[in-house]
Amino acid sequence: MIKEINNGIKNKEDNKDKIIIVTEKAVKELKRLMKEEEKDNYGLKFTLDKTTMDYGLDFAEKQEKNELVISDNEINIFIDKNDLELVKGIEIDYVKNERGEGFKISNPNMKSGGCGSGCGCSH
Repeated sequence: MIKEINNGIKNKEDNKDKIIIVTEKAVKELKRLMKEEEKDNYGLKFTLDKTTMDYGLDFAEKQEKNELVISDNEINIFIDKNDLELVKGIEIDYVKNERGEGFKISNPNMKSGGCGSGCGCSH
């Protein structure tokens, strides 16, 4: 258990300067979906609705002219240049639990009025 805690601390320190972090579980699921949808060479389009602060994930063949390409864990992420400051440090994970499974986006920048996990709760 101590080893897992130490690895978690090390990973947090390694990731502190990344704009978007994609966990190994998320990468595995994204690659599975890309293969299933025959989009092996596509990237991940990450969108942010600034009114609702909702996130969107979709596959895209290439970046749009207003987007930057950020790579993490062998996944190319296309993101609007104007959203960089709002998403710096976001982590995309894939979780399975008793309530279901899916992608979880945690944003350390969104602390007020919520828990920062993008779930819409008031914790």
